[in-house]
Amino acid sequence: VIENHKELKEMLKDKGHRFDSTTDTEIIPHYVEHHVTAGRTPAEALNLFNEEAEGNYAVVMLDREQEQMYGLKQGSPLVFAFPTTDTEPLPHSKGAYFASDLYAISDKCKKAYFMEDGDLIMTSGSNLALWEDGEVQEGFKNKNWKEFEWTEEEPVLGDEHSYWMEKEIKEQP
Repeated sequence: VIENHKELKEMLKDKGHRFDSTTDTEIIPHYVEHHVTAGRTPAEALNLFNEEAEGNYAVVMLDREQEQMYGLKQGSPLVFAFPTTDTEPLPHSKGAYFASDLYAISDKCKKAYFMEDGDLIMTSGSNLALWEDGEVQEGFKNKNWKEFEWTEEEPVLGDEHSYWMEKEIKEQP
């Protein structure tokens, strides 16, 4: 939730932006677009957004022209990972994942970086950069990566449920 989204939205409207919804998240692409059009990089725009926005959010943004993907974390969970094997160095060009929970990507990865508030990650092919509170960090490739094992065993749900959501729905009072 971006608590000061109304103020940010009014500022962007005053600069000519049109909004199609009343959601707080719609201000993010407009904010980035405004600053990129003014000559900043997407990373600079996202770091500025993080300085100005109040609240809890996790943002993942794709820059199709530059083939770059960004993840920004403030308050809400965000984990980053590459699909890996035991022998591949990080990073590599086989893609990357951002998720709000490790379990969403754990069958594809063996190492993950749990982002902290104020972190911004940019990945593009074999390039990788981390900003902490707006400052680029050296040595990110070797920093705080957590290794884990994943098994493909599914928990037994019983005969009456074929998947978890069905079980949760049927158990509601």
